[in-house]
Amino acid sequence: MKKTRYWIATTEGPAEITAISEEAPGLPSVLCLTDTFQALPISKAYDEFVRAPTGIIEKLTGKNAFRTDLSAPISQGNSWHLGMCIGHICWSNNSTNYKTDHIWASGAVNPSLDVLPVTHIAEKWRASKKLIDQARHADKKIDVFIHPQNADQIPHEDKDVAIVHAITNIQEAIDILSLQSDVKKFPSIKNLALPTSNLIFLTFFCLIFALIFIFTPYGLISSWNELEKQGRFIEMGRSLDSAKHSEAFMDVMSAYFFTSYLHNRAQKNENAVTIHLNQKTDGTIPACLGGLVSVMDQSSLPDWISGPCEYSIELSNNSSEQINIWFTIVSQSNDTKVTSHERRVITLSKNEFFSTPLFRIKTTAQEFIHFIAVITDRPNAEPYRWFNNLSQNPQKQNSFRKLLRSRGVGLKASKVLEHEPNPISSKPSATATRAQNNSS
Repeated sequence: MKKTRYWIATTEGPAEITAISEEAPGLPSVLCLTDTFQALPISKAYDEFVRAPTGIIEKLTGKNAFRTDLSAPISQGNSWHLGMCIGHICWSNNSTNYKTDHIWASGAVNPSLDVLPVTHIAEKWRASKKLIDQARHADKKIDVFIHPQNADQIPHEDKDVAIVHAITNIQEAIDILSLQSDVKKFPSIKNLALPTSNLIFLTFFCLIFALIFIFTPYGLISSWNELEKQGRFIEMGRSLDSAKHSEAFMDVMSAYFFTSYLHNRAQKNENAVTIHLNQKTDGTIPACLGGLVSVMDQSSLPDWISGPCEYSIELSNNSSEQINIWFTIVSQSNDTKVTSHERRVITLSKNEFFSTPLFRIKTTAQEFIHFIAVITDRPNAEPYRWFNNLSQNPQKQNSFRKLLRSRGVGLKASKVLEHEPNPISSKPSATATRAQNNSS
């Protein structure tokens, strides 16, 4: 049985796809160097290439999370799309018995699965000399997948070892490699024959879209975008609110579309940071059994935080951007008095990790405990003021959440300990007893 080897062409030499493994749904896809824990900087772009609706690999394979190992790093461009796409399609078909020895590919792929030409093909081929010589010596072939505009950049003298497949769509690669029939076909839109009624609808839709394109107030959108980049959220918000109450229809629509963009930015900021609350194990205190919980994954946190234990908060920036984070743990009694137990203002560079020193929390059974974090990759003066206000009014987290997310700022605010009314029985609850005995 022959095992095909897959090569991503780069100007530094070809990078081999040495392994593809499916990960748990919901996890980000990642590119790593073979047999290491080292994630490559291009992993974020790879995750977007995999996951629907932005990517295409999930559409082709039905899977949305992978770890893919490469023998060498690849850079940020788009020319890795084609080789990565072919590798994943073959993986999903469990096809390892092709007549092909090596697949060498370079090309960008768009959402319609069209293959696009790229640059530096001749240079990438020269950088693959070692692979070419090895294939020639072993009497093996290299199946080259590139766009027709790049085909003439493969030297004629290497045609004894190179079989050039000039393709314009991923479906052509699927056909050439004779993959299993259960792989869906994805023809380009230009090859579809539509019924007359659909053509009329499509024409009407295109006309409406063209009118929207012509009359869209791009100057207004550009000004909002610039204010958002500068972190001038209050000024941007006033302009957006004014546009939403404008008599001009396109101003109103543009404001609502830009607000939707800001909600997505807020979600992106929240997803960029992993936050864990850690309870240190203490054998001398029965309540301190130790624990670790993800703050970002739960709307409320466990009541073991009310124990007389030591705690730390761990944060990591999973994005390629610098992230500003303000976070605190506060408790609030029924008379609205707020006590701060841990408070930090930090900036994390990409892939940076931070852990607070150990701290304790002093509360009573009549107090609510809140965790609050404001997260943004933009300049931070205005979000810091919002964070201060929310820290003093944690019960207003729902209204603050609506405000911050409408400005593109992420917010994680959750109540840790739910206050329960006094039970009918005079015997206090276990939670209340533990909280009342907390003298830390």
